[in-house]
Formats: sequence, structure tokens, C-alpha cells
Amino acid sequence: MKANKTKTTYQKLLCAILLIFCLGNVKAQLTGTKNIPGDYATLDLAITDLNTQGVGAGGVMLNMLAGNPETAPIGGYSITATGTAANMIVIQGNANIITANAGLGVGPLTDAIFKIVGGDYITLTGFVMMENPANTITAPATNNMTEWGVALLYASVTDGAQNNNIAGNTISLDKNYANTFGVYSNVRHDVNNVVVTNDIINNTTAPNSFNKVYGNLISNVNAGIVFIGSAATFNMDMGNDIGGASLATGNTISNWGGTAAASAFVGLPANVLGIYMNDENDFNVSYNSVISANLNTATGLRGILADYAVVPGGTITNSITNNTVTFTQAGNGAIQGITTLTTGGVVSNVTLSITDNSLINNAVTGVGSSAAIVGIANGGAYGTVTISNNIIRSNTSTATTGGFLGITSQAGVVNTLNIMNNQIGNASGGAVTFSAATSGTVGGISNTTSTGTTTLNITGNSMQGFSCVSSGIFTGISNSGAAGVAININNNSLGTATGGLISYSAANSSALTGIVCSSSGAFASLSISSNDIRGITYSVLGTAANTYINCSAIPASLLVNLNTFTNLNVNISGTVTFILMTYTSGTGTGTKTVTNNSIVTGYNRGGASANGLLLVSDNGSSVTGT
Repeated sequence: MKANKTKTTYQKLLCAILLIFCLGNVKAQLTGTKNIPGDYATLDLAITDLNTQGVGAGGVMLNMLAGNPETAPIGGYSITATGTAANMIVIQGNANIITANAGLGVGPLTDAIFKIVGGDYITLTGFVMMENPANTITAPATNNMTEWGVALLYASVTDGAQNNNIAGNTISLDKNYANTFGVYSNVRHDVNNVVVTNDIINNTTAPNSFNKVYGNLISNVNAGIVFIGSAATFNMDMGNDIGGASLATGNTISNWGGTAAASAFVGLPANVLGIYMNDENDFNVSYNSVISANLNTATGLRGILADYAVVPGGTITNSITNNTVTFTQAGNGAIQGITTLTTGGVVSNVTLSITDNSLINNAVTGVGSSAAIVGIANGGAYGTVTISNNIIRSNTSTATTGGFLGITSQAGVVNTLNIMNNQIGNASGGAVTFSAATSGTVGGISNTTSTGTTTLNITGNSMQGFSCVSSGIFTGISNSGAAGVAININNNSLGTATGGLISYSAANSSALTGIVCSSSGAFASLSISSNDIRGITYSVLGTAANTYINCSAIPASLLVNLNTFTNLNVNISGTVTFILMTYTSGTGTGTKTVTNNSIVTGYNRGGASANGLLLVSDNGSSVTGT
């Protein structure tokens, strides 16, 4: 009896101890505000405890009191804890400087100031992150540098970093090291090896989705912000937001760039990258300022680059809006302000909007450069693309073989391509000024590829202020894509009341064309209507031929009407043709209407010409027409 009583007492005591232990663990979950110093001596100790104990009801704030700078641990702070929508984790820096560790070791490619490894619902805000000045070895194999300001990585191939907010931080590393990134997210490699593919395996918990990068000041890095999603069709990241919905949430990336990354990070292209989105669905890149360092590189420069390396699943809308991009380039690498690609194939389920961006003050500065400037380049076969209300102005070039193009689309957009209401040059600054004669081609808007299901709308655009010494061929608006439904090139202003279209300060012999459409689908309708061309100036007698509207497409119906040619004073000896058509109906039963086109104010010719003036040159045929 006594033995049984002793046993029972022992069991009760053991249960009590276990209960106390469990309650202790529950209480150990972090909640409320934890001050550093105070509750914890260092941020490293606080994050270690957070990772061990987790977060409790109502969430937790790790609050670094102002005036307490720290050195990050070797490799960086690694945050593996996970919050929830109800129990969030906030790590508040209060402008404290976090310096990279000086003992990073030899050759790793995975050092950061902060890493979020599979963590969710974490806000990282208010820190000043800096490379350690003692870290100077930049050769990748022996480097002792910091790769990432902030990295979002998965904990396992089924556990990505989701619903995190990287906001209001200052990040400055060392762009002399080509493997530096301000903010980096990638689900195609694990936390320890960035050059070996190890992609995620589901589309729910594994992608790095619904993260926000808002209001950060990023400088002195080779690449600003990089997000690389899964290369599996249905496992791509969703809903990542770079810049938010106002200037207050946009990121500023300055004094960045140099060359392509020196190591083969999985999914990273060989370009100089301001913002890169690869295999990302429903993304937003908005209100960011992307201003490069003074570069001198043969590598192609991309302010904002988005690409699909594989065809995604689902119905997707991606937006690139209200960004500002500026490059300064002394080398020969081409400048592209905004570039969109679909290298993996046709993505007819994706709608892309590129709107309200400013591509301004881009400068090619190298003597004898071959670098070209392109404002917006779509190379993607998306379902629908809208490029509207963008401003491309105040660009300059010293190139002698490089050219300029405001907007180009070079892939077969499946449904509708809208290039509308853009300003390529305006009253605040012309499109581009060349300080040397160049053989490069110069132009405003170009579409080179369409499909049998495409409707092409190039409408409401204005362009002015192409200032050249002399140049290669100039074309204001060009379409060579065989759009199968309709082509509408209407209501465009090539030259405006505040500035003419183009000026040459030296003798120029290359052809000038205002609007040209050289291709269409046989059953398409084609309208070139209500456009105005004005302000073509040759300061020195040129030998170039001018053609203001040129149509050699074969649509089912053609309408050329209400176009105006305003106050032209053309000092050339070459042929001037206002409207040139070699139209043949694609169906054999089409119509051609050319009516109510007019010269406004006057037309003056400064040079003699054996060929003279051709108001309408028509070498084609039409079954019925006027």
C-alpha cells in the first residue's frame, strides 16, 4: 500500500513538472514589444530566441532602440521564424546601422545582412545596412564580400518566404563586387548553393509569394532588386509588389550597376539589372526610381526587365507603372529602360501593362560609342500588351554608330497591342540629342511582329525633338507586323506646336519616313488617319528622300484620311513624297479610300530635285476605292 502511494505521488509530481515545463514553453513564445538593448542585449540574440521560441498571440516587435549599431553575424542574420496574419513579426531598426561581418570567409556566395529563410509575415524596416569596409576581395572564388542586403529564400522545397514586407531600409554594399544585390529572392536554389538548381515542388507553401518591397533606398550594388520564381509552370511566385501604389512606397535605386553578375546565380541573365522579375505572376513594379552609376560596360543595361523563361499557368496580369529610369553609359552596352520578354514561348494568358513611366535623361557618353538607347522594348508574346502614357525625353548621345528608338514591340502579341498616348519628347525636353554624326537608325515607335489574331493600335502618341548632326534612316512610326484583325495608326503627332519632329545640323543623306506600314494580314483592316507631321528641319542642304506616309501592306481594306502635313520647310534635293502606296487587296475584294489629306499653312522646298514633289504615288490596285 505504501509503495503504491509513493508511486502515485511520484506520478503526480512528474505530471506537475511536465505541466510547468509546457507552460514555460508557451510563455516563452515572443509577444509584444521586445527592446534591444533591454529585453535582449543584441539583435542577434533576439532573432535567435525568435527562431527558437516562435511568436505568440498578437505578434511581436523586436525594437532596436536608436543609437545602437551592430555588426551582423557571419553570413548575416538568418530569420527562420514564421508569423501569421494575426501574429506578425516586426523587426524595427530605428535607423540603426548594421554592418556586415568582417569574417565572412573565403568564397561563399550566400552572405547577407538579413536572410528570411522560409519565414512568413515578417516586416523588416528602418535599418541602414552596409558592407564592411574591411571586405575588399571581389574575385568570386576567394571573395569575402556581402552578396545580399536582404535575401528571401526557402527553408525547404515546400516552404518559401511569403507575405513579408521589406520597407523603409537603406542598403549600401559595394558595386565593385559584381555579385551584389540590394534585395534578392530566388526559389530555384537552396540557401547554401546559388549556382545549382534545386527548384521548389508545390504552388502553395513553396513559392516566395505576396511579398512587398516598399520605400527602400538602395545604392552601391550591382543589381537593385531581383525576384526569380520557379521554372515550373504552376509553381511560380504570385503577387510580389515592388514599389506599391504611390511615390511614398516606391524604392529608390541609385549609383548602381557595373557589369553582369560574376557567378551563375540560377535564373539570372547576363545583364546589368536595376529591377528583374523572372517567372513572376501578378506582379507590380511601380513608383520606383532607377538611376544608374556612371557606367562603362559592354554589357547590356536593363533598367526594369521582366521575363517568362517558361509558360505560366492561370490568368495573369502584370504591371510596370510610374517608374523613372535613367542610365549614364560610356561603354558600348545598349541601354533599354524597360524590357519585357517571354523567352519560354507564347504566354497568351498574360496581360501586361507598361504605363505612366518616365525614361528620361539617359546618356551615352563614350566617344565613338556604338551604344543605342531604347526607351521601352517588348520582346514578349503576351496575350495583351498596353504601352501607354509613358514619357521618353531629354536623352543624349555621343554615339557614332548607335541609334535611338522610343518604343518597340518585337514579338507576336496574341490579342491586342496598344501603343497609345505616349510622349517621345515633349515641351520639357526633346526625344534625343546627338552631339556627333551617327550611322545608327533613329525612330519613335516600331512594331515588327504580329499574329493572325492581333489587333494593333498605335494611337494618340506624340513625338518631337529628335536633334541630330546627321543620322542613319529615321522613321517616326513603323509597322512591319502582319496583324490579322486590324491595324490602326491614328491621331499621332509627329512634331507638335511646341517642338518640331526632327532637325539635322549637317548634310544628311539617309531616308526619312514619317509613318510606314509594310505588312498586314490579308483579312485585316488598316487605318492611317488623323495624323499630323510637322517640323522637319535641315539646316544644311541634304540629299535624303522624304516619304511622309508609306503603305505597302495588303489588308482587306485601307483608309488613309484626314492626315495633315503642317508648315514643312524641307531643305533637301531628294524626292519628297507625301503619300506613297503600293496597295493590293489581300482578299481581292477590298477597298481603298484616300481622302481629305492636306498640307496645312504651307510647304517650302529649299533644294532642287530632279524627282520633284509627289503628293500621292499609287502603284497598287484596289477593286473599289477612292
